[in-house]
Amino acid sequence: MTKTANQVVDLTHWFTLPHSKINSRSNNSHDTWQETASEELCQQLLQNLYATGWSLVCIDSSRLCRRDSACDDDSHDNNDDDSVLLHPFDWTSMMREMFKEEIIQQPASDMSLTFRSFESGASGTATVEPKLSWEMTMANAAALCDANISSSSKTSLVQRRMKTWTKLLHAVAASVRRALQLPGGLLLDEEDDGDYKPSSCTDLLRAFYYHPVASDSDGSNNTATFGSSPHTDWGSFTVVYQDETIGGLQTYCRRCGEWINVPTIAELNHAARPSDAAAASTFVRFVVHIGDITSLAIHQALLLENAATNALATSLAADRNDTTTPFACFPSPLHRVVSPTTEARVSLVYFAYPPSYRSIREVAERLALANWIANVSQHVPLQKSQPVSYQDYYLLQNQSAEASMDATNCDEDNAAAVSATAEFERIVDLPVGSILQDKWRQVQRIS
Repeated sequence: MTKTANQVVDLTHWFTLPHSKINSRSNNSHDTWQETASEELCQQLLQNLYATGWSLVCIDSSRLCRRDSACDDDSHDNNDDDSVLLHPFDWTSMMREMFKEEIIQQPASDMSLTFRSFESGASGTATVEPKLSWEMTMANAAALCDANISSSSKTSLVQRRMKTWTKLLHAVAASVRRALQLPGGLLLDEEDDGDYKPSSCTDLLRAFYYHPVASDSDGSNNTATFGSSPHTDWGSFTVVYQDETIGGLQTYCRRCGEWINVPTIAELNHAARPSDAAAASTFVRFVVHIGDITSLAIHQALLLENAATNALATSLAADRNDTTTPFACFPSPLHRVVSPTTEARVSLVYFAYPPSYRSIREVAERLALANWIANVSQHVPLQKSQPVSYQDYYLLQNQSAEASMDATNCDEDNAAAVSATAEFERIVDLPVGSILQDKWRQVQRIS
């Protein structure tokens, strides 16, 4: 199994920027690309995301309570919210506590929280994946207040923690957007956007508990069981907080044709140089994925931006005589979770989406108007790389059970390619909210 060379990027600078100092709609990227002190970090983040679609990032743990978007005015009114922010290195144990039998057997006191005992995999006919999950939308987190949480309910602990984590990981996603100098209000529904309305934000936080799946007693079972089967994420960005010690998250390297282990927090700390070890232990580590919508929108912006960029786009695609198939720059990474074999694994996964009224084409056109690709190319030269195709994006696949059964009766590769291309053309002008509703219906999530 290949190990990652993906370098950790410190996002603390962008995480702690006050809203008053952020010009989220600035198009003057030559002047505002980054402050000199942060440019090297920005370039490393761009290099990671350009090449693989994912990056390891970190934030100074002492800053979690200093950013007003992560610590709103009621965060200090209860000990549970304080403990999440003040003790980030206890998050793994906090998550495990949320899946105790006496808690998961009691329903939440209101509709802000959803518990799922099992669900199907990436396709409708996939084997049920051995995991549990709690989930909360940003809209529900924003609306949830202490008066709505019953102190007598055992799930109140889960509600408080999920609310705090939802807002916190949203701030991490926003930090990525700022570090990349992407225009505000396009790929993220956030406070920096003047049109931001928490009540309509479709972002979703899920806390997962992956059951251990024992191998055969004689060790002969070499077939992995997937807690999450291979897939790409549909949205703009995904932020993952991994179990401190139990690994399993893997991303697929299309260039080398291998699955790559994403290191755990313990592995990252162990690999740090002696001079860096003390500092490394004070940072909270996350994994950030580019989602399908971001990858597709960037590709469209690359085609639209200007004459020089279009020439570059043609050059990048020349080997295939195809200027419409997405490139492997800023890809949406295929990834999976291999079930643990001895001890349960927990994680937080925040799925960020563009504002529900945006379309992929609109996002692409605004990126092109901002000359974002041209500015990126000054920091990370765009080069020929292994191509991806529309069928590699799960947003463009029909993930329903019926589609999975139909695929067995035809030429799967050709059918998938034609279907994915047609699906992109169908949804490129639709509101993101409408696209997501269709996708959730396809996967037939089971409570």
